[in-house]
Amino acid sequence: MEVGITITTDDDRIRDIFEPNAPSIETRVHALKELSENGIKTYAFIGPLLPLNPEALAEIIGPYTQSVLIDRMNYASKTRKIYEARELNHWLEYDFVDEIIERLEIGFAGKDVSLC
Repeated sequence: MEVGITITTDDDRIRDIFEPNAPSIETRVHALKELSENGIKTYAFIGPLLPLNPEALAEIIGPYTQSVLIDRMNYASKTRKIYEARELNHWLEYDFVDEIIERLEIGFAGKDVSLC
């Protein structure tokens, strides 16, 4: 058995903006930890990739997951106004997000990392 949990950011302020009704980051990490500690294979789905600190996210979920799937923001046209209003436009730039993905891959070294 394998269980996956979606974690799109390491920052609950960002989660509140884009996913206001979703569980907190702490709750999601706790679920991964509980599953992992009970011998259940886990993975994290980081998608859509929201503004985050890649090293911090890798540090908090890395110990509790064996693999990670990463997907960039695929519907930027629908969220552009949210990004612009918060001066997060660079998170919609392809090259910037590529750099973040590379940093996530480094942070998850030794894990099975896949890009969607």
